[in-house]
Amino acid sequence: MQAHFWKFFHYGTVAGLHGIIPSDIAVFVEIQYLQAMFSGHGEGFEVRLRRCTAITYNE
Repeated sequence: MQAHFWKFFHYGTVAGLHGIIPSDIAVFVEIQYLQAMFSGHGEGFEVRLRRCTAITYNE
């Protein structure tokens, strides 16, 4: 995955993480300014990472 993709989620909050490593995981990101650009209701975005072997989260 290209690193520049993540700039859209810079001001978001990781609200959930689901899955087992190594395998596929899902990261749920709540981000109001980006959600407002889409029609309809929503709470955030789910990003799926396939064949993930490691993940690190820093606040």
